[in-house]
This record gives sequence, structure tokens and C-alpha cells, in this order.
Amino acid sequence: EIKDKSKLLDARRLIETKMEQFKVCERETKTKAYSREGLAKASRLDPEEKKRAEMRDWIQEKLQEIQDQVEMKEADIEALTTKKGKKDQNAIGEALEMIARHTWHIEQLEMVTRALDNCIIGPEEVEEVKDEIEYYIESNQDPDFYHDDQLYEQLELERKLGESGQIVTVDVVVPEKNKKKDKDDDMSNS
Repeated sequence: EIKDKSKLLDARRLIETKMEQFKVCERETKTKAYSREGLAKASRLDPEEKKRAEMRDWIQEKLQEIQDQVEMKEADIEALTTKKGKKDQNAIGEALEMIARHTWHIEQLEMVTRALDNCIIGPEEVEEVKDEIEYYIESNQDPDFYHDDQLYEQLELERKLGESGQIVTVDVVVPEKNKKKDKDDDMSNS
């Protein structure tokens, strides 16, 4: 006979609650993806995950827009190189510079996506550079467009991805034309 049954009752309650928790967990894991319950469960994302998914979709959309611009520039180069007679080397050079710049932005956005997926940065951090990214995509063809090669610096991707164990190497490609233009602007402002 046990005189003090309070410890025994406490242990029994603890076991019962753990069994209930396990039962719920088991039910969730055994739910088929396309059952009524599974489809309802899929629509119940937590708000943070929903924001992440929306930001990921936005980034993918912007990546596609930049990729489309790269393909247009490649088509322009193809047209310029197949043209008989005088080939416009300046136009080809400018198109190649633009492709290099677009490729750099694609790499940066892919790093942002990776960091977002791995919860290294949050959607609110990406929100801070969203306007600048859209400005780049919409206005990079303008003759007076200023390319901000430090656009992604505030996200500190290299440091954060490096700390998380994901090695990152980023080569910044700054076309010579913009460097010269920036120097000219600096001299005219003096």
C-alpha cells in the first residue's frame, strides 16, 4: 500500500497529457495531403510564414523580370553581331555591361531568397530594399539611371550567410562607364 498517492496521481496526469499531445501529433502527421482536413490545414499558415511566402513569391517575380531583360539584351547583341557591315561595338559593350549588372542582381536576389528561406533574414528586412529593387528593374534602361551597387549592403547578406555556415562569395561588377560618370559627377559637384 502507498500512503502518499499525490505523486502517483501527478505522474499519471502528466502521462495522460503527453499521450494526448502525441495523439494530436500523430493525427497531424498521418493526415493525407489531399483529404479535406489536409487541404484545410494547408491554408492555415502562421502569419510569419505567410509573409515569408509572399516575399519569396515577389522575389521570384522580380527575378523573372530581370531574366527577361537579360534575354532581351542577349537578343540585341545577337542582332548587332549578325548585322552585315559596320558592327556597333559601343552598343555591344553597353549590352554586355547591362547583362553583367543584371546577372549580379540575379545572384543577389537568389542570396536574399536563400537567406529568407533559412530564416536568416525576415520579410521586413527585404521590405526595406523592395522599392530600390523595383526602381532598378523599372528604370535601369534610362540614360540618366544611377546604379546603386550597395543596394543589398543593408541586408548584410555576406555576414549573415557566413555566420550561418553558408559560404558566400560575391564579386561586385561595376562597369567602367559608371565609374567614369560618377567621377565626372563628383568633379562637377565640387
